Amino acid sequence: MAPLVNTRGPIFTHPGGIVLRTTYHVLWMFANLLEANVVSAWAESDPFECGQQAVPALDAIATCDDSQARWRILVVNRDDTRELACRVRREGREIDGPLEATLLTADTADAFNDIDHSARVAPVRKRLEVSNGAVILPPHSIAALSLDGTPVPQR
Repeated sequence: MAPLVNTRGPIFTHPGGIVLRTTYHVLWMFANLLEANVVSAWAESDPFECGQQAVPALDAIATCDDSQARWRILVVNRDDTRELACRVRREGREIDGPLEATLLTADTADAFNDIDHSARVAPVRKRLEVSNGAVILPPHSIAALSLDGTPVPQR
């Protein structure tokens, strides 16, 4: 990504400090919250329509560590207006109970970080409840889910 700092980069510097833009947090989540091995995953959802284009509203990647003890799934809700119920299964069984997660979302899809609001959009660690076999993802969000109960790392 060029340039990395200022202009449109993920980090903005100014005389009072730095602002980590929303793209920084997305890159950080993909670089730091997934495990070493990508495993087979399947995702299906209603389409997210923008103008005459349409893509699935849900995107996902599943990973595990070398010993297959730690499992992480990173899920994206592309829909900027609707929550998305995401059914999570591992080895054919639905996940039950709360999931440790790091969630990146904001009050609107147009939210951004600037000098006056440097942390308006930032990842937060929280527990997401599984209801009827599904996790509810807020509109326009990214969630890193821990399937093994271990905390998702913090920045």
